[in-house]
Amino acid sequence: MPSPLGLNQLHERDAAEAKVPDTNLGPYLNRVIWTLAALSGLFLGLRLYYKIFRRRQLWWDDYVLVASWVSLTVSISLQTAATNHGLGRNYAYLDEQQITDVAIFSISAGFCTILATCWSKTSFAISLLRISTGWVRTCVWVIIISVNLVLAANGTIQWVQCWPVRKLWYWEMEGSCLPPMVVQNFNVFVAAFSGFMDIVLALLPWKIIWTVAINKREKLGALIAMSAGVISGVMAFLKIMTLYVIGNPNQQQ
Repeated sequence: MPSPLGLNQLHERDAAEAKVPDTNLGPYLNRVIWTLAALSGLFLGLRLYYKIFRRRQLWWDDYVLVASWVSLTVSISLQTAATNHGLGRNYAYLDEQQITDVAIFSISAGFCTILATCWSKTSFAISLLRISTGWVRTCVWVIIISVNLVLAANGTIQWVQCWPVRKLWYWEMEGSCLPPMVVQNFNVFVAAFSGFMDIVLALLPWKIIWTVAINKREKLGALIAMSAGVISGVMAFLKIMTLYVIGNPNQQQ
């Protein structure tokens, strides 16, 4: 969403001057995010059911992945609450209280999304630790540590980009904020870093599994399944193109 300064600029515009229809994309957003949440929950449920049905003990990667999905669900719930207060509409048509509510819900949802992203990558990396050795295992540890540090910084900046923190949703308060371009540029870096880590994590299993003595069909199936992260990496890079638009109040027209 736009920065506090951007929200202020948008609120000061008269709806007629904005020359945009009062279109509400909130219902569309809800349909998309809850569908994706249901699909991810289905795959997670199948994973847990298979392990329990086969009487295999759940491990740390399973628990971290469950925590990731819970964080994702909380994030989506907060976004849904935000749509009830005007998220999905042009800010020129929202009053001050609605903009404040949208800001609080959106920032909280963004923080939970960062947690979900961090923990999902960590879960997959923990899975790789169980089957990796040598330099590959060292590489996985580097990924786990770096991902958690970078995304922890990203989550922290979500809340402290303005001080006092309440200035994030009460922009008329006395205080200061980081320049919007600084926050946006860091978000671009995080998106690129996240996408690169997804691709690396998707390619590492080829090194690990290729030399394992198993049936070729099973080996190919495992490699394809574990390499699905390439799609996530590509989507992360595509997301970069939207970050400057999201943060630019002039693009709300």
